[in-house]
Amino acid sequence: MIPIFARSTLIASVIVAVGLVSSSAQDSSQLKESLSLMSALAFTEAFPEVERIELYTLVLDSKLKDAPQEEASPERFKIGSSIGFANAEIFVAVDSHVTIDGKKCKEITDAWRSLTFQPNSTLCHVPPYGVRFYRNDKLVFETTVCWKCHNFYMPEIDPKSGEMKLLLYGFKDDSHAKKLLAIFQKHLPIPKRKK
Repeated sequence: MIPIFARSTLIASVIVAVGLVSSSAQDSSQLKESLSLMSALAFTEAFPEVERIELYTLVLDSKLKDAPQEEASPERFKIGSSIGFANAEIFVAVDSHVTIDGKKCKEITDAWRSLTFQPNSTLCHVPPYGVRFYRNDKLVFETTVCWKCHNFYMPEIDPKSGEMKLLLYGFKDDSHAKKLLAIFQKHLPIPKRKK
């Protein structure tokens, strides 16, 4: 886990690195790689503290939407772009929702940072949870988390092009993952489904 001082230093480094884009003769590819790494850390080990978390249990929606500009709604949650379908997005129905705020958020952000992050090794993603993290009433991060496939979507800066895209990223099925799942279930149990 990265200490609070180191997380603050990392965030400051991102700001400085972005400033270097226009003021330095640093090799462009090195800068893109650095920004990509710092961006990944900001959504994983260096994830910031938040003041509010919206936690959702999800049910897969049978319809695949071909409208990337369509917004998620209180009844629907958007998952990252689907694999194998050009310009398609997947939406899932929201089954239930809870708002977590104050000191209870720290338990979740600490558990999130403690995950053993690793490149994703699977292309499936069947998330029972959607989560939105807020700081100063602004959305910091929105993702869906799958414990079957042990992965989630996060924004990524492509180290070659410098463009932003969504990346399906993984975490190990270990005690840290089980702890985060237990915390989510404590706040909002996954409903039992009829088979």
